[in-house]
Amino acid sequence: MNLLRRINKIRDWDKFTLKRYGDFLDRISKYNVVTCDMFRWVEDEVVITIRHDIDRDLHRAIAMKELELSKGIHSSWFVLHSASYYQMTPARIYLYLQVGGEVGFHNDLQRVKNPESFLISELYRLRSTGLEIIGTSAHGPGHNRDFWKTHDLEGFGLEYEIDTLEFNKYYADHHFIDNHRWHPDMMPKPQPGDRIQILIHPQWWHD
Repeated sequence: MNLLRRINKIRDWDKFTLKRYGDFLDRISKYNVVTCDMFRWVEDEVVITIRHDIDRDLHRAIAMKELELSKGIHSSWFVLHSASYYQMTPARIYLYLQVGGEVGFHNDLQRVKNPESFLISELYRLRSTGLEIIGTSAHGPGHNRDFWKTHDLEGFGLEYEIDTLEFNKYYADHHFIDNHRWHPDMMPKPQPGDRIQILIHPQWWHD
């Protein structure tokens, strides 16, 4: 990250609050906001899906989930198996994220020695708690997507990889525009025919 981005990251910190996120949810609540799973099937004048990749801060994810539930917004939450929170998190936390929404598998399989057997065992373990995991997203810019070049989703009981969703607009809070981290306030008003995917990382947000 260059120096200007580092400086702007500090300057922009006060924008990434739950209050501002709640205001954004209010603005898009007039549209059809659905989980990534439903995004594959729903047709409307404007369709929006919010995807959360939980790379680090599970507590912040819970806070954002509570906010979304209070506003009737349904989104998808992808849990990262290589994150420090992953093994120590009780199943009830993931089940809470699934309430009115969806839990998916955040793929960081390039870190695993035997990715195929690992994925089978982890999906079985998670599903045995009551989670209905049918979607996956790749973590980071590395080679995690390459796994699906040689494996079929169906063989693991999965139905979609996030990159296969059909959308014409994509926004993410890890992108930078003019050296400023993208914020939902930057999103233009949706136009008829828009199918929008929004990626949010809970660790960037605070009270």
